Amino acid sequence: MTSPLAEKLRDAVSQAHWNEAVALLQTSEVADAADALGHLPFEQQQALFRHLPLDLAADVVAGFPYYHQYVLLHSLPVGEMRPWLTASIPTTGCVCSMNFRKKPGSG
Repeated sequence: MTSPLAEKLRDAVSQAHWNEAVALLQTSEVADAADALGHLPFEQQQALFRHLPLDLAADVVAGFPYYHQYVLLHSLPVGEMRPWLTASIPTTGCVCSMNFRKKPGSG
């Protein structure tokens, strides 16, 4: 069973109401926001991820498995990836900064 937040988020994303979707995540607890994002089909996760402010995106995806974070990040155009690669976000637990410089399994 999905949460009311996940249902509202799915509706907003399916209608490309990006500001509404971002606001839903911003006004939710991080764990709830991550859960709601995780319940979206992956293509919708990618689409919404492109619209999230860097700090919100880092907080929300911090609890995702490494490879899930990696794939979401690499769905961004290179120019939009740069802030992730150069940002220092030590409190989130997100593997966004240094770990994204290497592909999984590359050592």
